[in-house]
Amino acid sequence: MIVAVLGWTIPAGADYTDGYLLYKQGNYEGAVTALTEVLAGQPDHEDGHYLLGLCYHKLGRYEEAKAALQGVVEKNPEHAKAQTNLARVLMKLKAYNPALEAAKKGVELLGDSSAYNVLGLAYLGLEQYDEADQAFGKAIEKDPRNPWPYNNRGYALILKGKDAPAEYASEALKMFDKALELNPENDLFKRNREFVVGVMP
Repeated sequence: MIVAVLGWTIPAGADYTDGYLLYKQGNYEGAVTALTEVLAGQPDHEDGHYLLGLCYHKLGRYEEAKAALQGVVEKNPEHAKAQTNLARVLMKLKAYNPALEAAKKGVELLGDSSAYNVLGLAYLGLEQYDEADQAFGKAIEKDPRNPWPYNNRGYALILKGKDAPAEYASEALKMFDKALELNPENDLFKRNREFVVGVMP
């Protein structure tokens, strides 16, 4: 038997692979449907709950994403990516202190560029700009080809010097230029660069 889910065709009785493929194709609603079916029969399927949390995050359903990812880390506190992605979701909900704790756990367990980048974002949310700058610097060190820590470090520098942005503008510009070198089509990077050029002496 074949059923259609939001334009995609998946087998009835879909397994985790169906949900994963739908997620990779960007069909997050379809992935939620498939993963919900998986979890109805396998309620302890850790990867299923984790991926469901990612789908809810992509859909902007942050409370549901939080519940799914918290469930994963409560059962398995060593799940590094769940910790890091829980931090992302908590920041969307403006719960910056718990986000910082989850981000720190992600760094402790995995410590890759993405984990340090999320840690920096959590510090930004708490207006701890020196700590954010250090975390983004570590993210760059871990993966110099990841454009996001460069952009975010530039943004942190601007916020750090919010009362005198020109003081930090030159260093921030270097960060935005590097982000754009790695991802020339990113509109956010372009806007940030235009802003910092506008405040330079």
